[in-house]
Amino acid sequence: MRTPWLVCVACSLVVGAYEVGCGGGGNAKSGTPECSDGIDNDGDGLVDFPDDPGCESANGSDEGHLQWPQCSDGRDNDGDGKIDFPYDPGCLAPQQDTETDDCPDGPNCPQCSNGKDDDNNGVTDFPNDPGCTSAADNDEFTDNPAACATGTAPLALPFDGHVTGTIDPVAISHLSSPTCGGGGGEQVYELRIMNPKVVTATTDLGGTNFDTVLYVRPADCIPAAGELTCNDDFMGSTQTGSSSLAISLATPGVYYLVVDSHDAGTGGNFEMQVDFLAGEGEPCDGNASCGTGLVCRIPLGGSQKVCAKHVCSDGIDDDGDGKLDYPNDPGCQSPDDDDETDTCPGVGCPECADGIDNDHDGQIDYPNDVTCTSAADNSESCPSSDGVALITGPATMGDISLATVHDDVTNSCSYEAGSPDLTYRLDLPAVQSLTLSVTSADLYPTIELYGATCGGTAVGGAAVGCQEGGAVTEGSLAAGSYYVVVENTYADTFEYGPFTLNVSGKIATGGSCESSLVAAGVLSCPVGDACKGTVGMRTCQHALCSDGIDNDGDGKIDYPFDPGCTDPGDDTEANPTTLPVCGDGMDNDADGTTDFPADYGCSSAAGASEKFCMTEMDATALITAKTTVGTTVGKSNDHAPTCQLTSAAPDIVYALSLPVPVASLVIDTNGSAFDTVLSLIDTQCTATIACNDDGGTFPQSKLTLTNMLAGNYAVIIDAYQSNSGATKLNVNGIVAPGTACTAAAFTGANAWLTCPTGTTCTGGTCH
Repeated sequence: MRTPWLVCVACSLVVGAYEVGCGGGGNAKSGTPECSDGIDNDGDGLVDFPDDPGCESANGSDEGHLQWPQCSDGRDNDGDGKIDFPYDPGCLAPQQDTETDDCPDGPNCPQCSNGKDDDNNGVTDFPNDPGCTSAADNDEFTDNPAACATGTAPLALPFDGHVTGTIDPVAISHLSSPTCGGGGGEQVYELRIMNPKVVTATTDLGGTNFDTVLYVRPADCIPAAGELTCNDDFMGSTQTGSSSLAISLATPGVYYLVVDSHDAGTGGNFEMQVDFLAGEGEPCDGNASCGTGLVCRIPLGGSQKVCAKHVCSDGIDDDGDGKLDYPNDPGCQSPDDDDETDTCPGVGCPECADGIDNDHDGQIDYPNDVTCTSAADNSESCPSSDGVALITGPATMGDISLATVHDDVTNSCSYEAGSPDLTYRLDLPAVQSLTLSVTSADLYPTIELYGATCGGTAVGGAAVGCQEGGAVTEGSLAAGSYYVVVENTYADTFEYGPFTLNVSGKIATGGSCESSLVAAGVLSCPVGDACKGTVGMRTCQHALCSDGIDNDGDGKIDYPFDPGCTDPGDDTEANPTTLPVCGDGMDNDADGTTDFPADYGCSSAAGASEKFCMTEMDATALITAKTTVGTTVGKSNDHAPTCQLTSAAPDIVYALSLPVPVASLVIDTNGSAFDTVLSLIDTQCTATIACNDDGGTFPQSKLTLTNMLAGNYAVIIDAYQSNSGATKLNVNGIVAPGTACTAAAFTGANAWLTCPTGTTCTGGTCH
């Protein structure tokens, strides 16, 4: 109940036998009120109520009264059958001059006129509900200062839900939680619930300096047995002894939130934030507006978005497969999953729902096979307490703090008892390389890769690869199912938290490229291969621009020498109708050199420009020796290295022409006279391939690259800040066995390309 408006009442007095209004009087002779005596007493041409606006009723005593406000004029001005304050829901006070309202169904209709029992007390609206002071009152609730015992008068929450307060250490305890304590003084706050809400409250804020307890009770607040929820301390708190809770309140009515001191004789200051989020079934416009455990979606059979439980927790068979929610539906990875769809029975159906005894233990699928924690588990053979999720993309999110604290797998490269782990399944075609890594702000991870038996001490398997604190990098792997285990290296709970498992790899030549991991960007054919063949049976095969054959008969073979090849994976050597400038036989930039590889402005024969490093203002030169000397003194500052943002120095650019693919290439500035920065970029000086500041003999720079394609590149020597001086550029490359070694870079004292150790250049090839 809210304080009623002050009402100004027209005064009257009795003179002799006559009642006279403050503004006039009745007909003294007849004793009939002016507003019903049939006389135009005020001479305005209007007679009596309701025609004369000076009359508020037939008993009005003064036709000459100023026109009454609509909410006091005795008339149903808005035609809703309700007249004046306090009966018309449009009248907040008698002096209001409009009765307009949108009752009974409009969004602005007050609680005391909307036909609903808003406070759930069994009576509805004014004048029946004792909480209503008028039909315009928007609050049916009746405040009860002793609801939670004498001395605990509830306070109203501010609009933003943020409160600060103090619990006196010597305060007497009136309430306590039967489940999580509370022995000191308390402060009670009233919660008004009109529609289903999820209420969250926390004292985990900087203004809290003592051990708090939070609990919620219904309108019948005093009996402890009726308590709805309670929290003492919660994991993840930043303030010692702080509390946090979330509760779904679906029934309209009054509830009480209690801030209590955990122990008698203790107290202090507290800071609390209370938020009201939309409850189940309430309209919504985004997940942020819904309470904990709810998402904004259109439920099955619905027509609008409402806050609803997750699809895999809503008690509905959303995909119509006869399986209901997690853990029974194979499409549900967790209770929070919002998609029940699956491919069962069929390709891609999880092992724990496919009807097959995959691990040959005589038990089939969830819940019969005890290794399966749900129907969505992707392995019947992995002893994972948390189930096995399938890796479907390059980045898989996980959280080690949500894992069961149990060592399902004992890894082979580090071990600490009690450290939890999570297991993932990875279905691979034959690959030539695979890299697994974990990124996390909280976790110091150990990564293990196991074969089809899932591995680990529990099943006696051996790890294919294991790495503490780094990436697992593997070479050739046969096609099959593999299992990735992510484990916190240490058992310290403060290092538990979310992580991202990153997976990438190259399919072996001849390996299937039909895997869904290819479409997801996890796997790809190796450089020089293309995915070819009949759909459903495609494999990675050498592309026409990497097969060593002059497929278009133009006398040019493969990338980078054939003008029809834009990259090594290009699967056609056919030249375009108009030849690219780097393969058209003309000196397009008039520099005295023509086409690739002679013109080092051409990245390949398919290059679209012969001009080398368009942004360079100084003269450039081609690297022809193992060591090249020069100077940046007097040069212009044309480039900004990506690995040293403070550089404002002059720079020098060289062209690097690789006549053949290079397995290992090292470029450094050791011996230069100042602090250098080194970059390798494309011939147009637009895209950085690699950059290094202090990787060489300090403060010099060094680039180490592998599997470099034949072609032309630009090398830029820059400097830290504004340094300049004499430069020395060293280049050394090693090719793979079987590579042609006839180019000038392999010969003479200044040779900067060599055959690998154990081979020599014989007959024009490294053997």
